[in-house]
Amino acid sequence: MTNSGRFDRLRVLPAASRADRYRPVRNSTISATAVGDEGVLYDPERGHYHSLDAAAASVWFLADGTRDVAQIARDAALTVDTVQLALAEFAGLGLLATQPPAVDRRRLLTRLAAAGIAVPIIASITAASPAAADSGACTTDGTACEPPSCSSGTAILHICENKICTDVQRNCSPYVCVSGTGCLTSCSGNSDCAAGFECIANTCQAKHP
Repeated sequence: MTNSGRFDRLRVLPAASRADRYRPVRNSTISATAVGDEGVLYDPERGHYHSLDAAAASVWFLADGTRDVAQIARDAALTVDTVQLALAEFAGLGLLATQPPAVDRRRLLTRLAAAGIAVPIIASITAASPAAADSGACTTDGTACEPPSCSSGTAILHICENKICTDVQRNCSPYVCVSGTGCLTSCSGNSDCAAGFECIANTCQAKHP
């Protein structure tokens, strides 16, 4: 067989895309603690804690380099979109040892919202509130010590952690943040949606050009 013929055969073989081959690996410096179905991560390099809901925790603990995105989705009983969004959030926070292929976050959010599927929540704990800590407002960990506040579309939840009132940031997109309430989870009009989104059938979806 000539070299040309061999190359012709190679060209017709199906090739897996990088997304198909990608097997996410957790950053080994991150410590993780399972809390029921949820989880808490600690990044010693940055000094940050990250609180994971059940979906995000499932993706985290399965991201051991042995599974691709589809296999994680299957084993965690999640959609591929949910897994991709969680991995994108982990990567943005520097929590992965391997970077995932780029995804269109807005498109993923829109598809999940249209399907009525909650987005994976990764809340970063930034700092304690000294005033609240001094006031003795915290008595039970995991409960709110102050009403939620908002900053540039991000909800700031004030949660008791180790009896200290701690600020936990949560990105509200595709919804807006309402002071005293936090992130909206449905909409009645476009004003309930973040910039670039519109309210369709009580869910915020990306605006079409």
